[in-house]
Amino acid sequence: MLDFLEVDRTFLADNEAQILDLEAQISALQRSLSLLRAAQIPARERLYSYKYPVLTLPNEIIIEIFLWFLATYRGPPPLSGAQSPTCLGQVCRRWRDIALAIPALWRVIDMTPRDESLPGVKRTLHLACLWAERALHHPLSVYLKEHDSLLPIFMTNLPHRDRWEHLTLNLRTAVSQVLDSLPALKSLDLTIRNPVLGSQPFIVQHSPLLRAVVLNDFDSLHVTLPWSQLTSLTLLYLNSRDCMRILRQSPHLMHCTLRLLGGNVLQPGNDNAHGTVLPRLESLTFHTRSDPDAHFFEQLVTPALRHLQISERFFPRNQKPVDFLKSSLSKSGCQLHELKIIGKPSAADAYRKAFPTISTISTTY
Repeated sequence: MLDFLEVDRTFLADNEAQILDLEAQISALQRSLSLLRAAQIPARERLYSYKYPVLTLPNEIIIEIFLWFLATYRGPPPLSGAQSPTCLGQVCRRWRDIALAIPALWRVIDMTPRDESLPGVKRTLHLACLWAERALHHPLSVYLKEHDSLLPIFMTNLPHRDRWEHLTLNLRTAVSQVLDSLPALKSLDLTIRNPVLGSQPFIVQHSPLLRAVVLNDFDSLHVTLPWSQLTSLTLLYLNSRDCMRILRQSPHLMHCTLRLLGGNVLQPGNDNAHGTVLPRLESLTFHTRSDPDAHFFEQLVTPALRHLQISERFFPRNQKPVDFLKSSLSKSGCQLHELKIIGKPSAADAYRKAFPTISTISTTY
């Protein structure tokens, strides 16, 4: 009996000792845990107080960075995606608030839908309207490419047309469209790649501020513009006759760039005995990939011309280039400041000798 009691006392003593040992370990761990928790507090405070360097920038600098994020003003960022200013608002709340408060971020609107389905077109129109609202009272630059059939829809439904300042349209075929009452429109870039014979013209009217026009790949019969008020005109891939007809209607041009199609369609000694007079034209640039009309340049009278770039291909083959150019410039009575000839580089000295009063003369091949 005594042996059993001794065994019980031993068992109890061992368990009490184990409990005391565990309590000691728990106390030690609790002290360690308290120390760790105490060390955690300043670490957490340091973490919460840290700010990424970019978030310490003043709003004014962030705004400038956001504006540089975009392409140039007239370049169209997509309405959504990585290159869109909408992605700036997905970083943090502060950036979103700043982006939405910058009207200039939203002033360039690309209406070209990525999805041609009806829901895709509706989404594009919705986003375009949203961007126009975010731009507040800023002038807008509007783009539409490829989707000819959508032009009337967008022109009818996109609001704030009174703020359209730049309009770029790249169309597959001629679309009968009248752009009316665009009081802020200053520039138009129009491409009609496959004009249809007999189609109704593309008309721009009641746009008193329109001054700059770029026309690409089109039959000039398919467009009606207020030519007389233009000061800058670029005509690409037109024949000489259509180009000359347009120039005669554009007496206030100051800057003109021409890329003519090949072939002689004008006759020497223009129908107008005095030539086509452009009294205010200061800069004239010719481009060509083929032999252009050799009678075109001689029919222009440009008394205010200061900068001329021209290829020797525009000169008649039966005359020396220097003599022809001297005769043409003499007829205009202009005082060139800069002359750039596309031709043989070795001819530079001949031009410098013939035109000693022109301060800058260069030749490139």
